[in-house]
Amino acid sequence: MIRSATLAVAMGLMPLAACHQSPDVGSVENKADLLASDLEARADNMDAMADAMANDSAAIALRNAADGIDAAADNVRDQADAKVDTLH
Repeated sequence: MIRSATLAVAMGLMPLAACHQSPDVGSVENKADLLASDLEARADNMDAMADAMANDSAAIALRNAADGIDAAADNVRDQADAKVDTLH
């Protein structure tokens, strides 16, 4: 369902520019947007799966997990904004 590596990157909020000493602002923003968009798409898929579930408890758990992934996407964007601010 969720690739553990993607989730680990998002939850751990690994530095977005680990490969470069002084990353380009556009690169940081693009990488963060790609990761956040991927996480949001996964959360949307999980919400759709929850809508189709007959088991209410499982659907609630899946929606809660999707909410956590959406929050992780927001955190990725916030971290990118903070990184961009340090580059100016």
